[in-house]
Amino acid sequence: MAWSSLNVFFTGLKQIAFLIYLFGGMLVMYWRGATGWELIPNHSFWKELPGKIKVVKTMVVIPTARLNNVSFDTDFRGLLL
Repeated sequence: MAWSSLNVFFTGLKQIAFLIYLFGGMLVMYWRGATGWELIPNHSFWKELPGKIKVVKTMVVIPTARLNNVSFDTDFRGLLL
């Protein structure tokens, strides 16, 4: 699939918006006296995200794969946490 110029523009716009959100949020948190891990905007969400992904894996991916007789040793090697 070829990238149209409009698609490239909006992808770049999303990346710039994310960087402004990240660094702008870090700057605001720094002004409020935060240090270290607390500088990242919504740090509690980012801290909990790996655990939430693991829950989704155990509640959705594994039972679905078992229903479809998928072998984890051969089919999902390196894809799951």
